[in-house]
Amino acid sequence: MSDPVVSVALITYQHRAYVAQAIESVLSQRTDFPIEIVVGEDGSTDGTLDVCLAYEQSHPQRVRVLRHGHLQKIRVNGRVTGRRNWILTVGAVRGRYLAILDGDDHWTRADKLQRQVDFLESHPDHAFCFTDMERVAPDGTRLAPGPQTSRRRFTTRTLLPRHVVPTATSLYRREMLPDPFPDWFVEESPVADYPLAILASLRGPGRRLPGRMSVYRVGGGIWSSRGEIDVWRDTLVARRVLLDHLPAEYAPVLRRYVARDELELVRALCEAGERAEAHALFGAVDRGALSWLDLPIRWIARASLLHRNAGLPLKVWRGLRERRRRYAARIGLTR
Repeated sequence: MSDPVVSVALITYQHRAYVAQAIESVLSQRTDFPIEIVVGEDGSTDGTLDVCLAYEQSHPQRVRVLRHGHLQKIRVNGRVTGRRNWILTVGAVRGRYLAILDGDDHWTRADKLQRQVDFLESHPDHAFCFTDMERVAPDGTRLAPGPQTSRRRFTTRTLLPRHVVPTATSLYRREMLPDPFPDWFVEESPVADYPLAILASLRGPGRRLPGRMSVYRVGGGIWSSRGEIDVWRDTLVARRVLLDHLPAEYAPVLRRYVARDELELVRALCEAGERAEAHALFGAVDRGALSWLDLPIRWIARASLLHRNAGLPLKVWRGLRERRRRYAARIGLTR
């Protein structure tokens, strides 16, 4: 096979029930350029490797399987991760463009890569592009859609507030990604997708293309099956790592969102009965980094310290906000 234009790094661990669907969704792509699939298998014990090897045997020109389970895994924030598998798999790709797909997710449109490559070829200043996504439960039940936004063009500053770049939908220009990735990305950040988009945006903007082109399986992987407190802890650590390592011009917005994450974690800890930790964290929040727009979150966190069910108003407010976003998308306000 000639050198691929797009390389798909397929990251998998304990995905036997789903990984065939992920690989098939890549093989079914209709493109006028060659594609390679580099599978990073991280030592699964459920038969995932056997499924991947079968595809390598039947599609030897398009599928390569890398076995990384025998390597010592990297601990981040005290927890074993698949980061080494991720780094080695991404490092083994050859294409001009990089797509990353977890083994429990899949693409839903056969023209996904063609549309994204066409866009990046015609916009050489852009570092990446992505689309919206669908969310499903492990049994296939459809859930509320993924991150909703009406913004189309993203810079570092507009990406910092919240993670809106679904990993399974994104396509990166490889020359605009760090090589090698910085040590803090490999060893300090508990998550990879959010800082990956940030790192790419330092070299060029990103663009959100219309449509939903992938499915994210909630509860099928390690990150999506974690509890709320663990998710907020990891989000907070990732944001603090970025604060330590990004250029100083981004510090004000990062400090604000570190403080917001801390308030969210205070609420979650209170709801879980971890009130001593919540009190200590609340006292350490940098209130000077917050703006008047953050008063509701600050009030909810403080009220949660005083009453166990004070987090309910925030849940109601978020539900109303999500309904408003869905309505906007339905009537065409979300571009």
